[in-house]
Amino acid sequence: MAHSPVVGCAAYPCDRYEPRRRELLQALGIFQRATPDQLWKLTRPENRHDKLTRDNLLDLEGHQLVRIESFQYDQRQVWVLSARGHREAKKLLEPKGIRISALRKAERPRLRPRPR
Repeated sequence: MAHSPVVGCAAYPCDRYEPRRRELLQALGIFQRATPDQLWKLTRPENRHDKLTRDNLLDLEGHQLVRIESFQYDQRQVWVLSARGHREAKKLLEPKGIRISALRKAERPRLRPRPR
């Protein structure tokens, strides 16, 4: 299977963490939104903690493939794919016949008029 341009070796350096990043893109492509804890338990339950998952999410965020959508009541971050990440996840999932979830667009906060 060929690498996608962002997650592959050209624009995004190949290293030992690349398969993990691809797993996270695919998982978010299927489930649409998740916390690092949920992604860790879904993709790598044998790991002792979710630090590797969190580190890879931050790395994907740096490449504009994922973003934080919100925070839960207990301050856990909820991550979703960005438009760019959605395109990359689609490239990873469609050849396998897996349907990708809809893109969650970023909501812009409404600005209230200033009181006079």
